[in-house]
Amino acid sequence: MDEAFERFWAGAGQGPFLACAGRLHPDKGHQYAIKALARLRAGHPGLRLFVAGTGAYETELRELAAGLGVSDMVYFCGFVRNLRRFWSVMDVCVQGSVNEMVNRSSLWALKLGAPVVKFRLVLPEHFDLEAAQCGRFVPLDE
Repeated sequence: MDEAFERFWAGAGQGPFLACAGRLHPDKGHQYAIKALARLRAGHPGLRLFVAGTGAYETELRELAAGLGVSDMVYFCGFVRNLRRFWSVMDVCVQGSVNEMVNRSSLWALKLGAPVVKFRLVLPEHFDLEAAQCGRFVPLDE
């Protein structure tokens, strides 16, 4: 990761540290992670969200974070080459994508021991992630 990330990380506090990674696009659902951060802020002042990725949606995401009063809790990391290191220092992977069941970022996070929070999708009846005890679905606006 880069020098700017290291400076932010040094002042990030005790956490917990949430993270999401992927192209910055509305379909990837980063906006849901930022909205969740705003709801959780009062009860978890040390909470931080690290967003790895680049894309045209970054300006809107920054504006959303500022509008919700959490821009000091969100770090836009840009493109991260070493996802193994990125996920190894995070506490929770937030997968906001409304179009993907599983993505590479979630798999990396699980492999390195970070739990995954996935926003609920419309799924086939036979699919039950929670029964498999490998993750948790939450509604988009919670």
